[in-house]
Amino acid sequence: MSNKLEIISAIKKYKICAIIRGAEAEKAVKIAQSLFDGGIKLIEVTFNTDKAIEMIEAIKRTMGDKMYVGAGTVLDQETAILAINAGAEFILSPSISEGMIKICNRYGKVAIPGIMTPSEAVRAMELGADILKLFPAGELGPGYLKSIRSPLNHIEFIAVGGINLDNAKSFMKSGAIGLGIGDSLVDNSLIINSKFTELEKRANNFVQLLNY
Repeated sequence: MSNKLEIISAIKKYKICAIIRGAEAEKAVKIAQSLFDGGIKLIEVTFNTDKAIEMIEAIKRTMGDKMYVGAGTVLDQETAILAINAGAEFILSPSISEGMIKICNRYGKVAIPGIMTPSEAVRAMELGADILKLFPAGELGPGYLKSIRSPLNHIEFIAVGGINLDNAKSFMKSGAIGLGIGDSLVDNSLIINSKFTELEKRANNFVQLLNY
């Protein structure tokens, strides 16, 4: 089982976390394998996806140490416990959940709450967050991330929401340590039609863009 430092190092190294939201549960492993074949090493299953627990368990069981598996849209302490018990190694939320952060710290998992303002950023860190999720990053823009990091350059951010091939590199240049990428990578229309080769190709396009 990975520890916090290993997960944080992996986020910095691999940069791209693919977000599975609303996909068919029975295709979870195939999705994960296709993303891995395209070069993705970080994957997140959101808890507003049917059978999210089963999907996390299946991906972790099948992929083992090849991929780091996280849980997203975790809004409270109870859901955080379910995610960790399923095998999630990092936990994300679109907002600040004191309960989620508390549980992550108790069990040695990486807490990544969502913030938008400097005040929220400082509050999340005071509560014990490890990394902050700037959300919705696409609406705010790379310039906003650069501005918020100017007084808060001791805080590490990932950018999530509206990230695509056109703005991904700009967010990294603005100081993000990683990116959470949903629809522009894990397009559910591809999954519905079992176009896993195309999913792998999309993953590789993002990997090549960030040059690692």
